[in-house]
Amino acid sequence: SACLQTLKSHSNSVNLVAFSHDSDRLASASDNKTSVAFSHDSARLASGLDNKTVKVWNVSSSECLQTLNGYSDLVKLVAFSHDSAQLASALKNETTVKVWDASSSKCLQTLNGYSN
Repeated sequence: SACLQTLKSHSNSVNLVAFSHDSDRLASASDNKTSVAFSHDSARLASGLDNKTVKVWNVSSSECLQTLNGYSDLVKLVAFSHDSAQLASALKNETTVKVWDASSSKCLQTLNGYSN
């Protein structure tokens, strides 16, 4: 139960951390990156941002593969489906969940009406 490593790269508080599913990488979120999630194949990383977008990154090359738009507030949560084919996102101050095709960037469904 000893600390293996301390990573110091954020200047502000860390809001979230996530391991890749192959346990090779660790992503963290703070400031304008409000959430992060790895695809189950560990090839992509989604980040929900306070500029009302979701960005999907190639983990190996750090290239931005997609920018998902159409949000009215900061994106608080992102999650890939188990087969990594879909990406769900939820907003901070709304009761809406969007489900995206993770390859084409097409919004497949908008689920409304969730309550706390």
